[in-house]
Amino acid sequence: MESSQDRQASKEVDKYCINCWSGPRCCSTSLMYAFAQRNDTQVMDEPLYASYLAITGAARPYRDLVLSAQENNAHKVAAGILGPRSKPVLYAKHIAKHKVGLNQSLWQGAQHVLLVREPYGVVQSFSKVIQPSLLELGYGSLLEIYSELRVLGRPPIVIMSDELVRHPEATLRALCAALELSFQPSMLHWAPGPKPYDGVWAPWWYANTHKSTGFDFGYRDVKEPLPDRLKPLLGECWPAYEMLRQHALRPMPADSIPRHINAPRAQSSSHSLRLGREEGPSASPRYGGGSSSSKGPGSSFSSLNAAAAAGEQPSSQTAAAAGGSSSRPSIEDAAAAAASAGGSRAASDTADGSAAAADAAAATAANAAAAANASGTHVVIPDSRNDNVLVGIRDGTTDAFDVVWRPQARVSVLDSGFMLGDGVWEGIRLVRGVLAFARPHLARLYEAAKALDMDLGVTPKALASMIYSIIDANGMGTSSGVHIRLMVSRGLKSTPYQNPKVTLGKPTIVILPEWKEAAPGPKERGIRLFTVHVRRGPPDVQDPGWNSLSKLNCISACIQANKAGVDEALMLDPQGFVATCNSVNFFIVREGEVWAPRGGYLMRGITRANVMALCREHGLTLRECDFYLTQVYGADEAFATGTFAGILPVVEVDGRAIGSGKRGPLTQQLQQLYTALVEADVAGGREGAWEDQ
Repeated sequence: MESSQDRQASKEVDKYCINCWSGPRCCSTSLMYAFAQRNDTQVMDEPLYASYLAITGAARPYRDLVLSAQENNAHKVAAGILGPRSKPVLYAKHIAKHKVGLNQSLWQGAQHVLLVREPYGVVQSFSKVIQPSLLELGYGSLLEIYSELRVLGRPPIVIMSDELVRHPEATLRALCAALELSFQPSMLHWAPGPKPYDGVWAPWWYANTHKSTGFDFGYRDVKEPLPDRLKPLLGECWPAYEMLRQHALRPMPADSIPRHINAPRAQSSSHSLRLGREEGPSASPRYGGGSSSSKGPGSSFSSLNAAAAAGEQPSSQTAAAAGGSSSRPSIEDAAAAAASAGGSRAASDTADGSAAAADAAAATAANAAAAANASGTHVVIPDSRNDNVLVGIRDGTTDAFDVVWRPQARVSVLDSGFMLGDGVWEGIRLVRGVLAFARPHLARLYEAAKALDMDLGVTPKALASMIYSIIDANGMGTSSGVHIRLMVSRGLKSTPYQNPKVTLGKPTIVILPEWKEAAPGPKERGIRLFTVHVRRGPPDVQDPGWNSLSKLNCISACIQANKAGVDEALMLDPQGFVATCNSVNFFIVREGEVWAPRGGYLMRGITRANVMALCREHGLTLRECDFYLTQVYGADEAFATGTFAGILPVVEVDGRAIGSGKRGPLTQQLQQLYTALVEADVAGGREGAWEDQ
């Protein structure tokens, strides 16, 4: 075996001295266990921990144990890592912020890997134990390591912990190929229980990992609401995570050819939870420390390092399981010692949050009063909570499904939807935590996608699960007054061109929930329409059944209605018969009969279909027919239907009052019947729409 002196003399990198850097809650201990199963590998568990504690003064309940068990000098630790070893390969697990005090030798003389997890999962998990911060979560430290190794001409290998959990064999194969190691199947499994190479802190942090026998054990956190005070932190983490993710290895099936470790993956949509199998996403969706040596990665964040705290943090269950000895400090003690300033900040956050909540409530009340006097088909009661909602975005190039803070949510300028309006969408109401009429909404989405030759790569039921995961992440799990905008574009383009052949990967999926209660005024007072010159086109020009992202036909009509000072445009078909409004469907009532325009030139709305079914069920005469404007002007009643507001009276068209100019009795009856229908639909709960699947 080549000695360390020989390597230093030749100034070659010891490519089998593997140093893996991660933040907390990233499955790093499991990855160390995987390498420990190899017959050619020696492992080390966070050898820089004592040096980190000595330099930063960070408090830990096991601080003295670590300081006595490990070398406290970072330079000596680095020399030991680079020195002789008992096996051909050395794998050292590190927490990224532990890099403080390192000189250049380890960065230049060894191989480096970054293990990165999506920020939502890290923030959610870490915040259960200690007040999180940009410093604690380690994204800044990881980015520093990547940036300075890149400057040295040796960018590190990057792997995503979410892919490691979801596709362990394929991800380990890709990592081994990048490290120029053979993949060994033994890496996939290990015996439960403590390991002789565990750090002395293991009883505090590794209880859950000690129960595991592989990567899939107890790692997928159920998404829970993230407090508003933590959402800006999610946004702070995002740029570093997004940059690192662009360079990550892709999982590699057994028969694949490894991609070069420095070749970035295809440009993603700059937004991105990891979505694996077709059955849907996992329950877990997808930047630190002291005075860093100016020679090693970390100088740009060095002012933060003096306040660094925990390494790999446990869940509350882990801490409880580890607290067997009465002499061992509790996790509350650890949190207080490690983050006393953070605790004060948390209390301040609570007080500030209460004041902010009161201000928001007052603003919402004022906005509601203003909305009460407004008119239109989509008049909402403004809600300041929408500034902080979390958005779900499935990146078709990486198959990642991420939870993103709204101010950070975006898609690529090369996305088909942005460039071309190439895609479809649905608007869905949430009633008591259940998607109303989920199945017909998703059936319409998938039918249009198929007509446009778009394969979403996920089943309707799995897509519904994705929507619910975002609803739950926003704390909307039992709420009403929520509207979900579900948008699907064909995906990322390799170049600006309309041909679908230049699309990379799967479609982009965006799930945007909002607190969006329809204002009650229009349902009682009604709305006014104006007939515009913009016509609805025939199906052979653009099928009106496609709820497409390209809405210019309707937008043009809407502009004309705005100029006329009314609420909505009434649009005619090519023959001059009444077709629809620009964003809702249209009905009239004549002599007790409900008339609906024929369906050839309009979006066949879900609410429209439900209202027509209610008419039949309750003995109301329904005619689906051609009719013209004179018959509209002479109608006894008129109303519009749509997912957002349900049923709205139409009291005026082109300056003519419809009937009495007020909501008519049949319209009011249908409103009541429709409300009951919605309640009946959601009564089956979230699984009710899929009972036969």
